[in-house]
Amino acid sequence: MQNIGIRIGIALVFGCCFVGCGSKGPVKHQVSGIVRVNGEPAERMVVQLTAVGTPPAGNLAYPTGLSDKEGKFTLSTEGDRDGAIAGDYTVVFTWLSSPDLDAFDMLGGAFADVKTTSYRVSIPLKEPLEFDLKVPEKGIKRPKANRS
Repeated sequence: MQNIGIRIGIALVFGCCFVGCGSKGPVKHQVSGIVRVNGEPAERMVVQLTAVGTPPAGNLAYPTGLSDKEGKFTLSTEGDRDGAIAGDYTVVFTWLSSPDLDAFDMLGGAFADVKTTSYRVSIPLKEPLEFDLKVPEKGIKRPKANRS
């Protein structure tokens, strides 16, 4: 009789875990792309969208991605590479100087202001995003080489 009680308890725990699993919130669309600076792939570029108008709750308002060495990125909101919800967004960029905690924006904040950015996108997309930021070489603050 005790085994039956345990089995029922286990069944209730598992049943409760699955209640609501069909409801995962707003529909998210996969969003990927490539970012370049002066035609060259930009590694460690943070690409952040900001919802225009009335923002959705939490991270849904700020889909974000980080580019790899080929400049490719995929946006995430509430999970790894889960995409973005439908809507209009402004886009800002921060080019990290390194993967370390002391990294700085090599663009000096020139593309990081949501109020002045000219980059805009509407989700869902028909094709991957492509950004090519034009920056004079003197406007790029590159890290100094380690001299050990």
